[in-house]
Amino acid sequence: MVLSVYRQKAKEQLKNANAPKKTILIHACIAQGSALLIALIGYLFHWMIAQTGGLSGVSTRTILSTAQTMLETAVMMALPFWQIGIFYVALRWARGQYANSSDLLQGFRHFRSVLGLQILYTLIFMLLGTGLFYISSTLFLLTPFSQNYMDALSPLMDPAATTEQIEALLSMENLAVLARDMVPLFIIFGIIFLVIGIPLFYRLRLSEFAVMDGLGARKSLRCSLQATKGKWKMLLKLDLFFWWYYLLQGLCFVIANGNWLLPRLGIQLPLGADAAYFLFFSLGTALQILVLWQFQDQVITSYAMLYDTLTQPQTAPVLEQAQ
Repeated sequence: MVLSVYRQKAKEQLKNANAPKKTILIHACIAQGSALLIALIGYLFHWMIAQTGGLSGVSTRTILSTAQTMLETAVMMALPFWQIGIFYVALRWARGQYANSSDLLQGFRHFRSVLGLQILYTLIFMLLGTGLFYISSTLFLLTPFSQNYMDALSPLMDPAATTEQIEALLSMENLAVLARDMVPLFIIFGIIFLVIGIPLFYRLRLSEFAVMDGLGARKSLRCSLQATKGKWKMLLKLDLFFWWYYLLQGLCFVIANGNWLLPRLGIQLPLGADAAYFLFFSLGTALQILVLWQFQDQVITSYAMLYDTLTQPQTAPVLEQAQ
């Protein structure tokens, strides 16, 4: 099937859906606004902590710091369960079934399955990254490119090295030189990751749809692996088909970091550091929400249709049937 057909069918299904733009807007505002909320929490608590100077304020600073950490952690832990709800809604849109904004809470309603999937997914890529870095390091050390790096580290391997020599080696200037000497290592790692990691990422890409289709964490991974066997390039091609969508998101990210980027381009802003940070961060977040509101319903529904093409869809998500 030509990939453009998925988008066209998604548009047709969305015409009969229940306020898809409203659902997307609610999801985007909460998902994207959470990052801004974390930034505001950090700024507020840092200001409050700064007001409690001296020894008499030690206990207050400890309480405020703990409260800040707990609030930020709570928001960051809740976000994946909110994010995944859009996959459930997209499945219903793709199948011509009713969905509303309350269905965005499906990730929280099926906390155990979603948490299990997040843990397994993280473990897989942590182990993969560790293994690939070990292989890359071994290959790097076997090449002539590692000579400068090994020469720079030789004082650490010398039993007679003095503390002053070691401290000099660990200075910021020498660490910067070491980082430059390690560029070939990162290139080797990148090449190996492209060959092994990217295909695995796409093989597991449908697991979020599968877990929202009623499968458990391990079954969702197996479902994705089976569905994409020999067909993972279809997902890659669909990503490339929506290149403009991801480009817009990338531009929003660049704008959100404008306070850091512009000074490095020689552009000085007539704003304080905090004001510039929140200005660009808020602008980037607002533009990101706008992009999602305009296009995410079509994009996510297209992926849901590809999921149904590569798997054997049920008449309705099992999660809905179980209610």
